[in-house]
Amino acid sequence: MADNVSCAQTKEYSAIVLDPIYCMYGDLDENSAGDVADLMNELRKLANKSRAAIVFAHHFSKCNQAGKESPDRISGSGVWGRAVDTNVSITAHEAENAYVLEATPRGFRKIDPFVIKWEYPLMMRDCALNPGKLKTAICKNPIYTTRDLLTTLAVENLTTKEFKEAVIEKSGISQSRFYELTVELKETPGVVYDEKERVWSYESPTSANLN
Repeated sequence: MADNVSCAQTKEYSAIVLDPIYCMYGDLDENSAGDVADLMNELRKLANKSRAAIVFAHHFSKCNQAGKESPDRISGSGVWGRAVDTNVSITAHEAENAYVLEATPRGFRKIDPFVIKWEYPLMMRDCALNPGKLKTAICKNPIYTTRDLLTTLAVENLTTKEFKEAVIEKSGISQSRFYELTVELKETPGVVYDEKERVWSYESPTSANLN
């Protein structure tokens, strides 16, 4: 991040877009409030040094999001939704190729939600569609489960980065799904996560059901 700040100081930018943000994770745990807060502080430093707006794209947690407030749809720690100056959420509408855009600024009045629709080659505003009609389809069962993580962790203790890379190489799981499953994994009997060292271990492999 320090190198990025130095580089930004040598040029004039109005905006710096990080899409997607998980490419900057490294050993960061997106479910850890402390880790996310540290990343946000680094992004603020980049904004101050470059005098540019920092825009980043993040993902929703899995399954349908219609029943949640827009900041709560973000995957991982609640810091993602609380630390930003403006949260812009784009959620599937019940109409085909349509989405509801919600913007929640920190220091200004909340913008009323509206619908945008994909009309090649642009997204166009569609005032005829009701923004309250979010898609509410029942989500499918996830392809990956904590079992995919446990079978890797049972072999050796791993840092978060090593753990992620090993699971992705073995199963083909996405980074976002890996981080979602680590939340459940922390509640699994026998699994220990050292917050300070960021090391995962599985002390009692025989106590968990791997079938």
